[in-house]
Amino acid sequence: MYSFAGIILCILMTAVSCKKDIKSEVTTAAAQDFSVKSGYKNSWGIVISKSGTSRSESENLLNQYGLEPFNKIALSNNYGVQFYRASLVKEDWDRSKSGFLLTYDSYTANNLAVVLNLNWLDNKDPVTYQDIPQPFADNALNTNSVYYKWIKEVVDSLSKPTRIKPALIVVENEENNSFYHIVETESDFMKYINMLQAVINICKPKGIPVTNGGIIPKDLQLTAHDWLKNSQRRLADAQLYAWNAFMPSMYYTLYPPKPAGIGSEGIENLKFKVSRALFFLNKYKTMGVSCINFHWYEPTKAAGWKDDKNNGTAWDKGVNKNHTSINVLETTMEFMINYNAPKKIITNEIGVVTHSDCLVRELMTKVAAKPYGALDLACLYDGDGFNIYDAKAFHNSFPETSSPIYTLRPTGDMVSKFIKNQNTNSCTPE
Repeated sequence: MYSFAGIILCILMTAVSCKKDIKSEVTTAAAQDFSVKSGYKNSWGIVISKSGTSRSESENLLNQYGLEPFNKIALSNNYGVQFYRASLVKEDWDRSKSGFLLTYDSYTANNLAVVLNLNWLDNKDPVTYQDIPQPFADNALNTNSVYYKWIKEVVDSLSKPTRIKPALIVVENEENNSFYHIVETESDFMKYINMLQAVINICKPKGIPVTNGGIIPKDLQLTAHDWLKNSQRRLADAQLYAWNAFMPSMYYTLYPPKPAGIGSEGIENLKFKVSRALFFLNKYKTMGVSCINFHWYEPTKAAGWKDDKNNGTAWDKGVNKNHTSINVLETTMEFMINYNAPKKIITNEIGVVTHSDCLVRELMTKVAAKPYGALDLACLYDGDGFNIYDAKAFHNSFPETSSPIYTLRPTGDMVSKFIKNQNTNSCTPE
């Protein structure tokens, strides 16, 4: 879903693969704990992807442009973030290892701590840019496997005395996203677990923290709802949470009957999403990840909204473009902290689906409050998606011959002011 251009090549984020149900091969090696070190200026990071030339062009793929690394560095410094989320796909490493390392070193030389996604396969069609689900890697824990050797080569290269190690390595992107990965059976799940454990085994001796790819928002929210309802028996809280978190087609699948004109998401489909998320979370609690990673967008009730199943747009149905969904992030963090203790909870992707700087201010305020002790690291997603319910960038990008090459949108100005502790009293509702 995201790409990062290298100085010499484009380093495209992807989905990945892993194969083989080898529970006996999962070792107990624990990764280095992740922490925001005293030398870091803050716990904010940024993910910079393509963006439109203006807010009105934000969903027009023909008018979306990416930035070169030196411009991404400048933009990151405009925001004042400490962390930069980069990405590496194996085929790009094979094509130009030196190009990737040059790009990597340019980030660290400019005082950006790198949060690095390592992705086995590219899940994007090169022509249509559509997602193509890819299998996880086979035999990842076998030290002679292609996957293990690739990870070791990358980590060894990034651990040289002359180089600053990654602040955090992220294994794949959104491991439970079936648009990116073939992730339908327990055998598929275990392939990913073995990939993750292989990276932990390699990184632990180097002192590099490791985390998962990022549990996707709706699956995580369904799991938090299930925890509230069936584990905590907080029935009223669970139903209110569902109302605030889910579009009507999902809410009424959980709490029938459905009003006329509202579609169904399928109760068995929703149950599967919960069981898959729990499979991963239960593994992470015991296998030695440094922290547990999730992804998030606000207003979360609108993220992924389907007009045809909900008899209208999210905005027609009362979702406010200028506010986060009420108490959903906080309650989800309550679930994550309680269910996954003592693991830390971080996000290497959190963003917004509207152009409201009021929404950005409210979201960042909630993240900065570290609800239930979560969110030691938060990487803001700064890129435009493909429709009105997709991510919205904080900056405009222009063709490479333009000057300037990028400008901040009002949301980007809010990000910069918030991180730099400047006056954020004023915002303009969308």
